[in-house]
Amino acid sequence: MLSAKWNEVPWIAGTDARKSRDLLAIPSVQGVWGIKNPESTFASVVADAQAVEAEFVGRVGDNEENIQQVRRIITEMLLQAAWDKDQPFETCLQYWHDLQALGFYRLERRCLKTGLFAVICQHYGHTDMGLALLEPLLADLERLRAEPTATKQEVDYYDYELESLHKLRARLEAQRG
Repeated sequence: MLSAKWNEVPWIAGTDARKSRDLLAIPSVQGVWGIKNPESTFASVVADAQAVEAEFVGRVGDNEENIQQVRRIITEMLLQAAWDKDQPFETCLQYWHDLQALGFYRLERRCLKTGLFAVICQHYGHTDMGLALLEPLLADLERLRAEPTATKQEVDYYDYELESLHKLRARLEAQRG
């Protein structure tokens, strides 16, 4: 039942993970758990996520890279679901820690999820934590932008992320007072 929605994901079927599409970009993925459905509970989202994770970890066999990728994607979705479903800060924090332990597979995901968690910190009044998360990411983006080998496309991307994250940092600093 759930697996039919995932058949379009190439690396789940055993192809190379580096050539796969981003699972999070597939519209049906978040729909699998009803993350955006106001009637679904967080508990049901977690239960569905655990079932999907177990199924797809089994599908990828002994390939540690793909197992790690499945777990990252599930954890990213659960962090988003915790926020969307108004879970306590401690629940969001646990998923954030889980995600950090798994690591980010792309800079874009690190920017997106760090920004999300900084917003969560802002919402729950953990301003200093949100600022502490943003600072190393901003420094990394600035460093990458200044690399002599950075292409125009990369610089444009870094500028885009920097603008967004600087605005978020300003909001956090204003909240701190």
